[in-house]
Amino acid sequence: YLISTHYYSQRLSMTAGMIAALYGTLIYFDTELLPVSLTVFLILAATYLLLRYEQSHRITFVAGAGVALALAGAATPETLILVPVAGWWIYREGAGKKKFRGRHCLILLLTVVLVTVPFAIRNHSLGGEKIPYVTDIGVRMAIANQAGADGRALALPNGIRESGQSYTNAIEATNRTRGSELALTEMGSF
Repeated sequence: YLISTHYYSQRLSMTAGMIAALYGTLIYFDTELLPVSLTVFLILAATYLLLRYEQSHRITFVAGAGVALALAGAATPETLILVPVAGWWIYREGAGKKKFRGRHCLILLLTVVLVTVPFAIRNHSLGGEKIPYVTDIGVRMAIANQAGADGRALALPNGIRESGQSYTNAIEATNRTRGSELALTEMGSF
């Protein structure tokens, strides 16, 4: 609603908000504990903070957008691609001279890094890997892009098809195929 009022009338924004609030599919999926629900909220929060930055050019809005984008990256790492987009937005809409806009972009980047560091430390201490966020994108890519892919089942190297797309199923199937359990350090790169 708050983002919409920046571009449209309050009446139109209220109407769009009511439609979203009464849309059954949104209600159903927002009650599920899915990372995408948190990601969408955090991306919208970052967008709102960047819109506020356009109006006031306050660094606190830049830092808040950086925190929101970094946390969205923790929920869904693919969203970190939005950090350079936000940096471009800040540079384009920034206050005053180029050096001030550059500093504001640097604040965004530093905020994202500071929020990401604890995740990287935790992943390194648990798995021994120097990665900030562990994703299951490899499993999703395998399900979607293997020979004979149907988008629902993962074909293992030995030809066995596993139903379902869950990360846990894929790990269990891999352990059965290998004959041994994946170590924590192997999961992020398998």
